Amino acid sequence: MNKFKYVIFDMSEANKIVLEELLRFSAVPLRVSALDKTKCYAKYIGDMPSCIQALSTKSQEYSNAEILPFIIKEPWTDLRPF
Repeated sequence: MNKFKYVIFDMSEANKIVLEELLRFSAVPLRVSALDKTKCYAKYIGDMPSCIQALSTKSQEYSNAEILPFIIKEPWTDLRPF
């Protein structure tokens, strides 16, 4: 069972993400939409990290099954460094 949770947000807020809050769960915790580079998604386990809670453009929290339609619809790429 995949325990990751996901949130989509605007690329304009990527600089607000504290990677240390996400890296303990995944080597690639942030991805950006490869086509237009306007959206990002973050993945984590457990409670939503405070840096994500503070985002004004964040989506609802998604499970792995719920995020799949979004991430298979278009290519996403690693967002490091940003």
